[in-house]
Amino acid sequence: MLRAAEDGGPPAGTRVLGLADRTGRARSAAVAVDRLAPLPAEVGDMEAAAMPVAGLTAL
Repeated sequence: MLRAAEDGGPPAGTRVLGLADRTGRARSAAVAVDRLAPLPAEVGDMEAAAMPVAGLTAL
């Protein structure tokens, strides 16, 4: 996370997983705090990248 939200959410510097609307791949994006989840250190980038796909498939 590059910059923390003024109304809460994870602190700046936290690795997060976010689900953004209408975006492609990007190094950074503005995402609502309620659509972020902190990532534990043991979760690698490849696993983190697959998490939104699994979640959306379950819906």
